[in-house]
Parts: sequence; C-alpha cells; structure tokens
Amino acid sequence: MFCVPILQGFLERYAGQIAPDLIKNRVWVDALMDITQVASVFVLGGSFWDKLRALFIRDAGVIFPDRAKPVSPPASARR
Repeated sequence: MFCVPILQGFLERYAGQIAPDLIKNRVWVDALMDITQVASVFVLGGSFWDKLRALFIRDAGVIFPDRAKPVSPPASARR
C-alpha cells in the first residue's frame, strides 16, 4: 500500500507509450495514488515509522523481547 503510489510515479512516464488510455484519466489516477499514500501512513502506524527512522540513526539497536518469560495478559483481560 505504501510502495504502490511510489512505483506508479516511476512507471507513469512510460504509461503513455504502453497504454495511452491511462493518460486521459491521469488526474484521477494521481489523486487515487495520493489518497492511498496518505492512508498508508495511518495503516502502517507508529512502530513502522520508528523502525524506518532507526535505519538512519547510527547508534540505534534492536531490542528483542525475552522469549523465556511468558507474557501475561493485561490485568483488564484477567477475570
């Protein structure tokens, strides 16, 4: 969902030669891709952006959850 509008932007240059009918509705295709790009920001969520940002931070590290310890459900879920 995040990559499709970017890929469409790269391929749009060649679409006029391959499929001329797509150029007629270019405004609608571009608007749909913009909406998809904005929606993907909300779908991907904050943890994705933290991971993406960590790619550009030199001292960033990965923290794995301890698998030996079982994870208990939150107190609100217990009866």
